[in-house]
Amino acid sequence: MMKTSNRLSSVILIFLLSFTTTVLAQLELNKASHDFGSVNANSERTVDFTIVNHYQFSVIMSGFYFDMEVNTQYSPITLKPNDTLIYRVKIFPSKTGVFHKTISLKFYNLVDTLQIDLYATVLTTKFNDNKRLEPLEEKAGQGEEPLKKFPITLLILDKESGRPINSASVSFSAVSPRYKSLNTGNDGRVSHELNNRYKASIYAYGYRPENIVFSLGCDDTTRTVYMTKGSPDDKSEADFFHDYEAANPIKTEEDIEDLPEDEAITLLAPFSAGNYKPNNIVFLLDVSISMIDHNRIALLKTAITQLVNLLRPTDNLSIITFSEDTQLLIEPTFLDEGNRKLVITRINAIKAGGMTNGGKGLKLAYKLMQANYNAEKNNQVLLATDGALGAYMKHEDMVELVKKNAAYTRTSVVTLNGYNWSKIFMHEIAQAGEGRIIAINNEKEAKLLLVKDIKANAIIQ
Repeated sequence: MMKTSNRLSSVILIFLLSFTTTVLAQLELNKASHDFGSVNANSERTVDFTIVNHYQFSVIMSGFYFDMEVNTQYSPITLKPNDTLIYRVKIFPSKTGVFHKTISLKFYNLVDTLQIDLYATVLTTKFNDNKRLEPLEEKAGQGEEPLKKFPITLLILDKESGRPINSASVSFSAVSPRYKSLNTGNDGRVSHELNNRYKASIYAYGYRPENIVFSLGCDDTTRTVYMTKGSPDDKSEADFFHDYEAANPIKTEEDIEDLPEDEAITLLAPFSAGNYKPNNIVFLLDVSISMIDHNRIALLKTAITQLVNLLRPTDNLSIITFSEDTQLLIEPTFLDEGNRKLVITRINAIKAGGMTNGGKGLKLAYKLMQANYNAEKNNQVLLATDGALGAYMKHEDMVELVKKNAAYTRTSVVTLNGYNWSKIFMHEIAQAGEGRIIAINNEKEAKLLLVKDIKANAIIQ
């Protein structure tokens, strides 16, 4: 019995060791060392390493390597699944002889530590090229739209007087350890070029610090920030913005608060109880981090689940999610009972996070619709969002994309406690797609409005 137990323990130990090795080997370094050989005044002292991410999630390098004899740069900062990071190294030896440096590369929330060893035989410390490395150009990840720079201006004003605040320090940071600090001038303005979601930290003597997070992709390239003096209990700009958006979402185009109960019951009858065309529906769901606010993601799940429970086996449904990445969550699926349960399970598992790339999602939605188009069906693309579609694609290009596809599919916009400042843009998309705005701001609207719109489009007169 003891021998059997020992053999079993050995097997378990071997299994665990092999499992650990697999888990810790998801970041692939192209080589673990580099020998520069004999280094003289004209020698090449720069080398590139590559790291491929084999995890099914994005990773971010943590910490900075500081050494006066080694200069490093890398890009991209966020390494997405199957993407490649370039890690560039340049050496500046301070003495002749044998040179050896070890660089440890660590990543947020991972136990992985990659190690790079650098070797050289240094013949001189006087080099013709003493320039430090330039930052590597930021590039879009695999399969993404090219990053586009958008100008942004922050106008920093005193909340009480409305006057510009001079010499306020503004630090811009992305969802990554890369920063840019600027100071306001006499007019209280500071300008910078950004792409997508950024945070701005603002400091001024005598004022409460402000931290605001904003996603580009709207037409107002100048944002006004009011700073408060005095009590730390005063609301921050982020608080004012959050409260304003909660109180002033995009409103529904129809009032259902007083809808009689019998009409609501009729509206929520299964599609099989009426005379409707088969549906071919593509949902494009914004699951970026801003969808967490104001109960948006919960309302979205309620609305789609309500619809799925009413559709028939003859109805075809696809779901695409987008944040910084685009995912085909549900391939074109006919909703028999088994598929219906699978779809609802996946809807309930949706989580919000990341930046926003609405343009890429729209392209995939139309590609999917083209592949499954049927003139005898109700063909609809439904874009569900809070209104901030990101800065990877310009507004006018998105509207033009929707307009080009209007010949074979209707595109409507489902706003979920949508940003009021995005209302005009949302209407432009709906108008270009010959659809409408479906504004969902509470539980009742979530259960009724989406179903009502699809039934109105699918009904056979």
